[in-house]
Amino acid sequence: MFVRTLALVALLGGCAGSVDRVRGLVADAPEWYTERRVEIRGEGYPNIAAIPRLDENTRPGKNLNVEEDDLGAAEVAFLAHPRAEPATPTATQDILQLQAELMARFDPVSTPPDILTDEEIQALRSVFDKHTAGG
Repeated sequence: MFVRTLALVALLGGCAGSVDRVRGLVADAPEWYTERRVEIRGEGYPNIAAIPRLDENTRPGKNLNVEEDDLGAAEVAFLAHPRAEPATPTATQDILQLQAELMARFDPVSTPPDILTDEEIQALRSVFDKHTAGG
């Protein structure tokens, strides 16, 4: 019984020490923490359920009176801007031309050099054949 009581007192003492440490950390918190405490707790955010619903008369663009001719003029003005030009396939042609110029700088190799002779290749194959045939 005494051991249980001693263990309980030790546990409560440990909890009290932890609580004191947390309180100390909060008291010594930097300035930015105290400024953001409300945000960290999750307070001060708008309630999504309180967002009003739009009816048909208050929808954005509902009351815009734009004539079709005005839209056509706006489209023409937009397309007249240099940045509105669509991409052209000439970029691909330019890249292929650059590739050809760069490739021309290097000496072409008519045949790749032999790294291994036929005898060396056969010797390597025979090494693998011995291990796979007996395995």
